[in-house]
Amino acid sequence: MINLHKEKSAFSFDETCNRVYEFFKSKNIGVFSTIDHNENAMKVGLSLRPEKLIMFGSPIVGTHLMEENPDVGIELPSKILIYQENNVVYIVHIDFDSLKKEFNLSKSMEFVNKLNSLVAELDTYINKK
Repeated sequence: MINLHKEKSAFSFDETCNRVYEFFKSKNIGVFSTIDHNENAMKVGLSLRPEKLIMFGSPIVGTHLMEENPDVGIELPSKILIYQENNVVYIVHIDFDSLKKEFNLSKSMEFVNKLNSLVAELDTYINKK
């Protein structure tokens, strides 16, 4: 079972999104796509809280994980969900240790640890004023 990690942001929704993009750029981590769930809801006449899904990753890390177990590709690229609810901004990502367990990754621990370190650093960066 994939577990989630959820943090509150110290910043507004837009500033949090900008900080996530800045962080990935500073680490030379690719942002493959952004899905604006709120914008997509509005296109069909519905309303939704501000909510974006940012898909990011490194082909080096992802390739090593998928070499060990191709099924892990269903979770790649990695994702960060940012949303605002009741004036609080949240950042959600998977707990990469649960990815290791779910897909029986034992040879790729170095890469799972890199993902864990990256999102831990991101959590710190997001909450640094």
